[in-house]
Amino acid sequence: MRSVNVITAGLDLGSTKIAAALVGTESGSPPQLLGFSQKRCRFMRDGAIVNLEVMTSVVQECLEELRSLVKYHVHDVVVNLPAGSIRSESGEHRIEMGGKREVKHRHIQQLLHSSRLVDDEDWIMIHSIPEEFFLDDQRGIRSAVGMIGSSLGVRMHQIYAPRRTVDSILFGVAKSRLKAVHLVIDPMASMESLITQDEQELGVWLVDIGGGYSSLAAIRNNRILLLTAMDFGGDSVTSDIAIGVRTPIRDAEEIKIKHGRAIPELADEELEMEITPLGGGRTRRKITQQLLTEIIQPRMEEILDMIAQTFHGHLDKNDYHAGVILTGGGSLIRGVKELAEKHFQLPVIQGNLREIEGLPNLAPAALTSNAVGLALYGQRHPTARSFGQMPVHPISRFFKHSTLFRLGGFRK
Repeated sequence: MRSVNVITAGLDLGSTKIAAALVGTESGSPPQLLGFSQKRCRFMRDGAIVNLEVMTSVVQECLEELRSLVKYHVHDVVVNLPAGSIRSESGEHRIEMGGKREVKHRHIQQLLHSSRLVDDEDWIMIHSIPEEFFLDDQRGIRSAVGMIGSSLGVRMHQIYAPRRTVDSILFGVAKSRLKAVHLVIDPMASMESLITQDEQELGVWLVDIGGGYSSLAAIRNNRILLLTAMDFGGDSVTSDIAIGVRTPIRDAEEIKIKHGRAIPELADEELEMEITPLGGGRTRRKITQQLLTEIIQPRMEEILDMIAQTFHGHLDKNDYHAGVILTGGGSLIRGVKELAEKHFQLPVIQGNLREIEGLPNLAPAALTSNAVGLALYGQRHPTARSFGQMPVHPISRFFKHSTLFRLGGFRK
């Protein structure tokens, strides 16, 4: 591993796993993935930590693996927030400058730090994204610094999370002997690691099928035109398997990962696997991969159909020339890509880590993308955030001309 100047850590607190990634940069070179660790566990429900002991123990296991691999002690982390618990608001804010004046950086900071759109202490601002500035009657300004005017304004899009969710996450991270320097919603983390500049321009859908929920985003012309989450994912498939063949949830998950198929064409009619019956009986039973597929396919069809209805009901698929990027553990079942193409009526690819060097094949991108994206976010935002302060994003990269909408609301 060549020497690096800056190392950042991403901590992905998922509904069925915890993952950690280290990303380093050297001046003038692309970021490189230095290490990745993941452990399956269940410690969270509805965005809140319900088993702190499990969380802190598994976080330390992941960090110990990274220490043994990279010889680096992690103290600061960029942490995710589940998309299902957030709200998004858009609006404008203006300040008077006291007569004709040259706009200075301090005026911009004053404007941005006074532009909170939600006046409710129970909601914490996570992201604040300027779309455009305006000076007097002139709109569409990318940077107002150095211009002359008497009234300075901004059009903003801001993302908020419930205080109880933020407090729960921050407390859990602190009990893990870490400091959360940024909180980032799930879709934005995956966008950091999976979507290129060209795909942002051409138009792309991002579908992250996690364990407890699925998050969706649509980006075109560098604008986020859809951002939402649905409370279903791979856990629904696991539950169907457990009920269908009467086996414990843990065994159903293992069978799904190892032998699951989402379409019958990929199933081996002669392949059989042993399962443990419910109740702890000693006699193991056999089921065929064909039977397993008959359980998985209807649920995956239902999940993908609801996702497709969300996209097609509010967006024109013909505007999204880069197609669909799939990620999340639920997308790794063989045949999901083919089913998704049928429902979405667009080309579908399995997400791959983009524009990053190092060790990208440590694990499937569908499992690493969130943690790696969080670490990349830390590279782009090196200043740690105090969660009593407003987090302001520059008009750059994904958010050069961003438009975010309340979850469940969309714009063409």
